[in-house]
Amino acid sequence: MTYYTAFAASESLRCLNESFVAELAASPSRALAPDIVRLLELFSDECMDAYFLNPVEMIDLNPMGKKVVLGGVAAIKKTIKLALKKVLGKLPNNELVPLADYIDSMLLKPQEGSDLPTYIAVVLPDELHQRITEVVSNGRDTEPHLVVKEFSIALCDLVDVAIESYFERPIEMMKLGYLSEKIARLANDAVSSGAKTVIKKVTKTMRNEELLAFFGFAESIVVDGPAKEAEVGISVHSAG
Repeated sequence: MTYYTAFAASESLRCLNESFVAELAASPSRALAPDIVRLLELFSDECMDAYFLNPVEMIDLNPMGKKVVLGGVAAIKKTIKLALKKVLGKLPNNELVPLADYIDSMLLKPQEGSDLPTYIAVVLPDELHQRITEVVSNGRDTEPHLVVKEFSIALCDLVDVAIESYFERPIEMMKLGYLSEKIARLANDAVSSGAKTVIKKVTKTMRNEELLAFFGFAESIVVDGPAKEAEVGISVHSAG
């Protein structure tokens, strides 16, 4: 069994990705860097919304926790968008092809005719999946606050997995100049640090009932299925 950390892509994101890939193949002479910047801005917005803003509403987070999340997410989104424009804004089309292919490869598509959405998915190491599962189970069987530290650590490790796939690998596959690569890596570090800070601060503010709801959220972003390349049926582990 292969496990992924994943979220459902919006129809806008799916269509924008398909349009960009098609345009890149059909119009090699038209400068498409602004198009991929728009695509990645939407992609990053949906990542942050799925992993941070959506659970705020799902959990009905306390006011202090909400303030931490909203402020942190706003800062992270701003950092990402500034970096995207500076790093990708003037890249030639031929240097965008590997990035476009990589983005497309992250789509976990259901079988034809299925009513499941397309997911943006990153492979989750078996060890981390097991650790999250065990922490959640222990928290439910005892008192949620007793596992808050272990739960926070597991979520920060999940951030590392996502950051590597969403940021580090794309940086490595592009032929960036010294300045652009430095900007990209500084932004990468800022996003990673910001996301982990939000997690650590917020979990400390949570009451037991909020932690129980957060356990459900953690389960809801784990998708299991066969190899992604096969693009066949998938199933979702959700709360409840």
